[in-house]
Amino acid sequence: MAKQTVGIGSAANDGTGDPLRVAFDKINDNFTELYNYQPDTALQADGSVDSTGNQLFQGHVAIGADAAVSATTLLTLEETIDAASPVVAVEYVLDIENTGLIGTAATSLYLDTTNSQEPTLVSVATLYGIFVEANQESVEDMLDMYPFFASPVSLAGSGNITGDYAAFFASSPSWNGGKPVDAIAFKANNQGASSITNSYGLHIVKQTGAVNNYGIALLGDDLGADIAFGASQDVRQHFNGTNLEFEGSGIAHTAATVTHDGYVTIAINGVAYNFMTGT
Repeated sequence: MAKQTVGIGSAANDGTGDPLRVAFDKINDNFTELYNYQPDTALQADGSVDSTGNQLFQGHVAIGADAAVSATTLLTLEETIDAASPVVAVEYVLDIENTGLIGTAATSLYLDTTNSQEPTLVSVATLYGIFVEANQESVEDMLDMYPFFASPVSLAGSGNITGDYAAFFASSPSWNGGKPVDAIAFKANNQGASSITNSYGLHIVKQTGAVNNYGIALLGDDLGADIAFGASQDVRQHFNGTNLEFEGSGIAHTAATVTHDGYVTIAINGVAYNFMTGT
């Protein structure tokens, strides 16, 4: 129902307004619709109410005192918050109560970035699945800053989880037509600066407490599960299922004393050589 306005006439007591019964009937209708409205019931784009609980917003949305609608952003959240307690930009909680949930995956937040049009600036266009940025603009010291923080899974029930992944990069991408030159699951750009004491491309804290603890695990045998050294990956180190091998043209030796007996296999031009080590 559209809002009904009580006719009050052109001037006081001129007899052109709504009669009392008609006026209060409109008021009652307006109040009835107001009190029957459920805040958790969806409001559709055309203003109608959907009793199924589904909500649809057509167009671009801006939320927050400092937010402005942008023609290139579906949802804009922006507001300056002055608070002494921890501040959360967006809090999204998904509580799954369906006890079935068999043969399917539960996703808390799903982001799909698809480019279906050819960019005008093909050579400089970049497509991000998710872009996270943290800025510290205060002169006060801060202990830590995490552009991306993944909290470990919390098990409240008795069920077990086979794998607990802080971050998982899907394997076997599908390339139709053009393919990337480099397919990189994780890349750390240069973190160094003159004012930084220590710069780490990858920093792994000692793993303890489990039955087996691994700082880094390279799964598989031979090439493909190796460590590559050099800007052009000139030297590679890998385990062939039996021995630890070094392969490449730029292999050098060290004069440092080796305290454990054994040998290292180095493959040069396809020929494997065993080098004895020990005291």
